[in-house]
Amino acid sequence: MANMAAKLSFAFVLAIILSVLGAWWLAYRYRAAMRTLMSAQGAGSAAVAHPLVSEPAPPPPAVRVVTASENRRAAWILSALLLALSLLISASTAALQHLFVFGTGDFSGKRIAVLVLMQVWPVVPLLGLVWRWSRARVLTVMVAWFGVSYLVMLWRSVTFEPGATLLGLGVEFGPPMLLIAALFMSNVTRAIAPWLFPLMLGFMSASLVGGGLLLLLIESNSSLLKALLGEIGATAVFVLAFVLPWAVAWWPLRWFGRALSRAYVQKYLSELGTLLTAVWGISLCYQWLSMSPEGPRSAAMLLPLFWIPLALFIGWRLTRRESRPPTLLVLRVFQRDVQVQELFDTVIERWRPSGNTVLIAGTDLVDRTLGADDIFAFLDGRLATRFIREPQEIAARI
Repeated sequence: MANMAAKLSFAFVLAIILSVLGAWWLAYRYRAAMRTLMSAQGAGSAAVAHPLVSEPAPPPPAVRVVTASENRRAAWILSALLLALSLLISASTAALQHLFVFGTGDFSGKRIAVLVLMQVWPVVPLLGLVWRWSRARVLTVMVAWFGVSYLVMLWRSVTFEPGATLLGLGVEFGPPMLLIAALFMSNVTRAIAPWLFPLMLGFMSASLVGGGLLLLLIESNSSLLKALLGEIGATAVFVLAFVLPWAVAWWPLRWFGRALSRAYVQKYLSELGTLLTAVWGISLCYQWLSMSPEGPRSAAMLLPLFWIPLALFIGWRLTRRESRPPTLLVLRVFQRDVQVQELFDTVIERWRPSGNTVLIAGTDLVDRTLGADDIFAFLDGRLATRFIREPQEIAARI
């Protein structure tokens, strides 16, 4: 079991690293593809076969008016919900840890409270995203949380061992903090890496299966393996065992990516919800893998993740309105990337708790506006379908 935990830990960490690197590569290639498509010349001379609008459009639903104070209140409500959900997840995690370590006969509410305080830290980068905190401010809040947790641990410890307590906190929370920091290191990784992570984890899992099959062939002294070793050599066999399963995993993962894209377009998923799942998923997976001596039941450490889809579903049902959410239309001057990015950070992002944002796609805001539909359309080679090349396409698009 310990060996399997080590393999899963390696696959987990490698999947995050590949997701971060893949995010930078995808953003670079996406910008290049967008520049090419935006500068391409259409036919421009074909006649329109039929009128653009064949029948009167239905009247739009009523638009709800939002004031600045309502926008701030919406942001505070969102922050409170994030904090409440994070407390619920950390409380469930603390209860499971207490059950595994101490059993049911030594339940301690104070011990649970200390564990909740120690484990609620993933909410900090999420709150920073809602309020557009700088990296320095997020780091300051994290250091403050770490300091408070350290002091509480010293206060609750039976023996006063400052060095050992500090080391224990570092081992317990250092690795997941570094992995989450890799996702939040830039707008590019934050926008793209969480969507790539489940795909990369699927590829890494396929490699683990291939490595397991290779090990079985070695233990069984397979004649097929001997023949392959004689034909292509040990290095090629080893590479094939870990890479060839990707061809099998590609099709279900491609379907899964398209499903994520559809869910995002239909507003069942959002950037904040995906980041919420990614942050807590990394934290809980680390705790699960670190509890490998407890056996398969330690996988119960992942159960608190199910609070997230339940909370998102309840929130979606409660916030449905008959009136249409207000939409902010953003018209900007291109070739002024720095100013536009500052506008996006200070105005557009703060609007999102109140309503939607509509703007023309471009390369200046790629790392701030990329969604799941953009990412998977590019990976599928369907990015060109988002551009209108012929006048005849306009009516069909409308």
